[in-house]
Amino acid sequence: MSGSPPASAPDRPVLAAYARRAADAIAWDEMVGPSAQLRPAWRDLGPAIDELGASGLAERRRTVERLLADDGVTYRPLAAPVEQPWDLDPIPLVLDAAQWTALEPGLVQRAELLDLILTDLYGPRLLLERRLLPPEVVYGHAGFLREVDQIRLPGPRQLFLSASDLVRGDDGQWTVLSDRTQAPSGAGYAMENRRVVSRTMAGIHHDTAIRRIGPFFHAMRLSLHQWE
Repeated sequence: MSGSPPASAPDRPVLAAYARRAADAIAWDEMVGPSAQLRPAWRDLGPAIDELGASGLAERRRTVERLLADDGVTYRPLAAPVEQPWDLDPIPLVLDAAQWTALEPGLVQRAELLDLILTDLYGPRLLLERRLLPPEVVYGHAGFLREVDQIRLPGPRQLFLSASDLVRGDDGQWTVLSDRTQAPSGAGYAMENRRVVSRTMAGIHHDTAIRRIGPFFHAMRLSLHQWE
């Protein structure tokens, strides 16, 4: 991160207007704290946003929409009849190292637990034998595939990818809304999001010490090779 000194949102026109609206909101605001000051993780990004101004941000928004349309990026919400355009904010959500350090162990633990559950349900099924899970819930679920019962994939894990939907409450604490294990589409959206934002907000992307996602996809590729 760059060494720009902390500054309050009221010293910047765009952020000042945003801070006034945020102060009246009852929900947690990621960028601005209760005293209308930029949160520490945003102090490098804030000046760049204000330099763009409202017109510059609107232009970046249009660029994002064009790039996503050019790439044909869509999604279909649950029970929706047709695909919808993928919505992406050009301003990224910022989590500093301290926040991620607090979140990461819990997310890792959650993924490991889901892997153990999957391994057991298609293996010894001790969770059902000990009545820790109701058998009717498992056997009656359309996602339980009897055709692959007792089949074990090579490697140490049976659950290859998992994702957790997170939301922050009014008190600033994180909660998991849901877990996703059926398809790795989220990884593709993450890659597309990073690619589009890096092109749309090139200065911010290159000048900020963000954690790159390339190592994740490299590790995923190596893991897939273990199944060959």
